[in-house]
Amino acid sequence: MSTNQLKYILLFFIVVVFQTTITAQEDTLANNKREFVASPVIIETIIGNNGVNIESVFSKKFTPTSRFGIFGIVDMYGVYDTKMQEVRNQQMAQTQITFAILKNLDISAGVFFEKYSGFRPTLGLQYNLFVGDFHLLLAPRIDLSQTYNGEAVGFLEYTPKIKNEWRVYSRVQRLYNWDFKNELHNISYLRGRLGASYQIYRFGLGANFNHLGPQKIREHNYGLFVEVLLF
Repeated sequence: MSTNQLKYILLFFIVVVFQTTITAQEDTLANNKREFVASPVIIETIIGNNGVNIESVFSKKFTPTSRFGIFGIVDMYGVYDTKMQEVRNQQMAQTQITFAILKNLDISAGVFFEKYSGFRPTLGLQYNLFVGDFHLLLAPRIDLSQTYNGEAVGFLEYTPKIKNEWRVYSRVQRLYNWDFKNELHNISYLRGRLGASYQIYRFGLGANFNHLGPQKIREHNYGLFVEVLLF
């Protein structure tokens, strides 16, 4: 990635933050009286035909009325084949401080860690939308050092009610990560979940379709998933 390209990307984020911050209104008494719904820590395990994937996601506000919060993801994947673990095992973690600039829209800044590339500072946006039984999350971000990887991740959940505390649980999740410096594909995946939820538990069938590196090496995993929501 050239210096000019990096400047344009950073300028884009600065303009978005500046404009949305100017248009956003300060929290009012009415906002402070809104019902506060606790955001859970989500822990998911999928046990598949090729390996085990463990993912933890959390998003918390510092206080119920604060515009600041913290967002984090830990994602680990290990294969059963001991001869291939060094190559195919994956580890990723990120922690970011978030700041609400508009309803449903946050800017985020923090650190990103990956097995091969190490730690990098990162800057991004997060958009959350809840409409009825649907939940949409879009979260683009960019690393601010080394290969300046750009990443876009998003998912759509649909959880219609069945009876009492039982619901259908379904999710489609997509990620694409691009190395801007070398103009190479780094990692991308498509994940699907279909099952049921009861109280703080989700479970059912899961599938992960991963493509790794510039050659887009396939690393697919099909099996059963279990999620627990910790409040």
